[in-house]
Amino acid sequence: MHGNLDAISTNRYNETKEERGVKKALIMLLAAAVCGGVLAWYLSGGEGKNRELALNGHVDIRSVQVSFRVPGRLASLRVDEGAAVKAGEELARLDAEPYRLARDQAQASLHSAEVSVEQARQARKAADAVLALRQAGYRSEQIDAARATLASLLVARDNEKREFERYQSLVSQSVVSQQEYEAAERRYRSQAAEVEAQEARLAELKAGYRSEEISQAEAEAAAAAAAVRQAEAQVEQARAALAQAELNLSDTILSAPSDAIVMTRTVEPGTMLAAGSGVLTLSLRHPVWVRAYIDEPLLDRVFPGKRVRIQTDGGKSFSGTIGFVSPQAEFTPKTVESAEIRTTLVYRLRIIVDEPCEGLNQGAPVTVHLDD
Repeated sequence: MHGNLDAISTNRYNETKEERGVKKALIMLLAAAVCGGVLAWYLSGGEGKNRELALNGHVDIRSVQVSFRVPGRLASLRVDEGAAVKAGEELARLDAEPYRLARDQAQASLHSAEVSVEQARQARKAADAVLALRQAGYRSEQIDAARATLASLLVARDNEKREFERYQSLVSQSVVSQQEYEAAERRYRSQAAEVEAQEARLAELKAGYRSEEISQAEAEAAAAAAAVRQAEAQVEQARAALAQAELNLSDTILSAPSDAIVMTRTVEPGTMLAAGSGVLTLSLRHPVWVRAYIDEPLLDRVFPGKRVRIQTDGGKSFSGTIGFVSPQAEFTPKTVESAEIRTTLVYRLRIIVDEPCEGLNQGAPVTVHLDD
């Protein structure tokens, strides 16, 4: 009897243990299903779109190495590492004496070229006047004057001719001497020669200048014009040389391109520098950018122009705007801290900080908060 009771108790105990195992398995499956559903709902954008999104990022390190455009000896360096500088502030200066001398020489060359071009212009005016005169021919006043002179010479020649003829009859009668006769003849011949010369002169005036004379005047005028162009070109070259000399002189002063912090100082006064040799490395202060990354499933929550809040580890808060969302996916950089899987594809964001101030140091880690 006891044996039967023990067997029944054992069977009931075994059945109860099996039932408990089944119930436990069912509960675990139900819990897994619930968790999976919640996770799927979250990833599908259920409650996630209504909660704040925080991204980890860093302040972009933007630096520039400043240098002189011209070579020379470094005369002074006015800033040291860690100094805050303003845009346009003088940072360093070269020995400018060689460049001042070059500028003075360029100014003198320009003055000489300007004198030469004025002389060339005057010579061209004279050549043009000669050409115009020869092309126009002689003036009517000159012809009238030559005609009047000829008339006067003709009268004088006729008088001398009559005197000579009278002396011819007198010398045959021995009234005048042979010498007086010969003198009268010479006067007549001379007066006749002057008439012939004046007639030739009048004919020349009426005919105008010869073509050879006009061609020569044209060649001289063309040469004078070419000389003016050459002189003017030399003036332009002298002006360009002066402008370059003045630019080189101004380049002996090195100024800050924008508000910045001096990170490194690589040379000291007295150093001979080649053009482009680094002098200082500056960390730019404006604009300040924050680099952050967002996981691909959350990409629809960011867009250019979206306002964000930026918080430093020290508790300071700044406002900003998303200025750029990379169109290309990439793997999460090792330097980015993320609670998601490291191999998840992410997109790079550039955030422009409004009116940055102290507290946003280059390379500092920050948290970017995005609200819907």
